[in-house]
Amino acid sequence: MSASRLILGLHSGTSVDGIDLILTRFSGFGKNTKHCIIAEDTLPFPAKTRKRFLALQRNTLHTKREI
Repeated sequence: MSASRLILGLHSGTSVDGIDLILTRFSGFGKNTKHCIIAEDTLPFPAKTRKRFLALQRNTLHTKREI
């Protein structure tokens, strides 16, 4: 029996509408690896934060302070 690991995955796509989270437990090794999703959620970004991320995509922020 091998030890299990909890892994938290985070992702935000190009739409920048929020951040997706998934907590998964992995156990085993190689072809015997198994996984179990513990929790998943999407946390929406506030409008101001989304606007700033979109500006970064368009490369319209120019100073360290703006970024």
